[in-house]
Amino acid sequence: MRYSRGGNVLDAGCGSGLLSLRLLRAGNEVTSVDAEEPMVGFTRTTLLNGGFADTTVRQLTIERIDELGSQKFDEIFCCDVIEHIEDDCLAMRQLRAMLKPGGQLILTVPAHQFLFNERDRRMGHYRRYGRKALVKVFEQAGFKIRAVRWWNISGFLLNVIGSRFVKVKTKGFSEGFRYGKRTWLSRCGHWLLGRWFHLFENHVPVPVGLTLIVVADRGHGDL
Repeated sequence: MRYSRGGNVLDAGCGSGLLSLRLLRAGNEVTSVDAEEPMVGFTRTTLLNGGFADTTVRQLTIERIDELGSQKFDEIFCCDVIEHIEDDCLAMRQLRAMLKPGGQLILTVPAHQFLFNERDRRMGHYRRYGRKALVKVFEQAGFKIRAVRWWNISGFLLNVIGSRFVKVKTKGFSEGFRYGKRTWLSRCGHWLLGRWFHLFENHVPVPVGLTLIVVADRGHGDL
């Protein structure tokens, strides 16, 4: 959100709808799309509970994003989506085509191909990204990159350690901490992580991380 300019915003791959809700509360006009029907329903419920019943939420893949018609956007968020798409460069061109002149894309992806494991396969990932590989995709799609940064150094270190000692390549980490029954211990852990991200990771550039964040302008030239 710190990179957001606002305006008419597309949340491409809206998931649970929490980002869409935050964008709406910031005063933006928001269109939310997701490839999975359950996530579309989840987002509608999230927005309805947040007081935004009439927001546009549609089931669409990035490859079919042009079905939104002639509508163009000031800004697109695409968070942890293109790793699910086989032809990521085509998907990026599709997103660029939906931006107004001067519009921007804010995108996140899971980083480091050497961490690719069975959990990635279960989640439908085709790849993870290195910095150079991701920049190349942006450039091939015609974007002008403004910022690239790493995020979640703590998660990166845990995954590197796990890949050496927990055989994460075959089993992956347990998701119990994130999605299991909430206990006082898990609540304390979530609170501590929240403080860590809010006070450090979100403000201090780190040399490596589990996620790559890119902010890019639409750039010039025909699509």
